[in-house]
Amino acid sequence: MTEAAALPRAAGPLQSPFAGIDVCREAGLSLPDGTSRPMFDDDLWDFTEVIGLPRHMSRVSRRFDFAAVTGTGWRLVAKEQIMAMLAPRHDAVMPLPHAYRTPLHLLTAFGRLAELTRFLNWLASRGTTSLADVDDDCCEAWLAHRRYLLDGRDGLSSTGITSFPTGCPPGRSRKYWKATKREASRCRWPPSTSSASGWAAAGHPMTRWRRSPWA
Repeated sequence: MTEAAALPRAAGPLQSPFAGIDVCREAGLSLPDGTSRPMFDDDLWDFTEVIGLPRHMSRVSRRFDFAAVTGTGWRLVAKEQIMAMLAPRHDAVMPLPHAYRTPLHLLTAFGRLAELTRFLNWLASRGTTSLADVDDDCCEAWLAHRRYLLDGRDGLSSTGITSFPTGCPPGRSRKYWKATKREASRCRWPPSTSSASGWAAAGHPMTRWRRSPWA
C-alpha cells in the first residue's frame, strides 16, 4: 500500500486534496466527447467508455464501486489510495517517498480496490477508525484472517470468492479442506508434454502428482 493516507489535508476532518477533480483527466485517460466523466467525489467511477482499454477487460472491472466500503471515512481512504495509484504525478502524491511513480493500469487498480475494500471493511468491523490505530498486531490479525477466509458452507477460500473446487461436493469438514490445501501446497501440477523430457532429464520422478523437490 502506498502512503496515500498521509496526503496533506485541508481544513476540515474529511477534506481531500483530490476533492472535485476529474479522475480521467488527472489520470490521463481519454473519453469520447459527451461521455459522463467520473469525479473523485462520486462513489462510482465508471470507466466503461475509456478509449483504448483491452477487450478482455470486463465491464464489471471498469466500474469502481466505492460504496462497497461501508465506512464513510474509510471510503475516502480508498478513493485517495486508488487516485494516487492512477495519478502518481499529482502534486499531493509526488512528495510521498513510498508512493507509486508509474500509473497503474485500470485492471490492476480494480484488483487493488477489491482487496482494499476487504481490508477496510474488516477494520470497520473491529471498530478501527484511523490508520494511526493499525499496528503490527492488527496487521498480523488481518493476515491470519485473510489467509483462511471461510464462506458460509465451510468451504476454504484463499480469495474470499471461490467456494469449492469443481467436482468436490459440499459438506466436507473444515479440517478436510485445511488438509487438502496443505497437501496441495506441497505438490506441483504435472509438467506439460513439451517440458516433460526436460523434467525427467533433471532426475525428477514423473508421476500424475509430483512432489516439489523443494518441499
